[in-house]
Amino acid sequence: MKDPKLNKDHLQITRTVASEQEFNSKTFGIRGKIDAVVAVWENGKGEEIITALEMKTGTWETGAHWGQVLIYCLLLSEWYFAKANKKNLLVYVTKGGRTYYIEPTREELCILIMWWNELGKF
Repeated sequence: MKDPKLNKDHLQITRTVASEQEFNSKTFGIRGKIDAVVAVWENGKGEEIITALEMKTGTWETGAHWGQVLIYCLLLSEWYFAKANKKNLLVYVTKGGRTYYIEPTREELCILIMWWNELGKF
């Protein structure tokens, strides 16, 4: 998995589009409940984009959290089409918390879907 970069893009959240909403994808056969879907301005882009905002309050930073955000990327791409951002936010709300701006690669998404399909056999 490509290391997500710490958020140094100076994102500005402009509005909340949805919170604690469940999204279902018939295309990918997945669903998820996203903490918040927000509109942001990213430096250099000059336009509002839609992104997922996932918040974690635990003390552990794991790959499972990143996988969860990758799934949200797929869900949002189906719901918001062109306005959906390929990058999504993962925020650790802890002492010294970090914010990651995660941009999945095509390979990561393919592997994630293959694993999901394997789990579906059980």
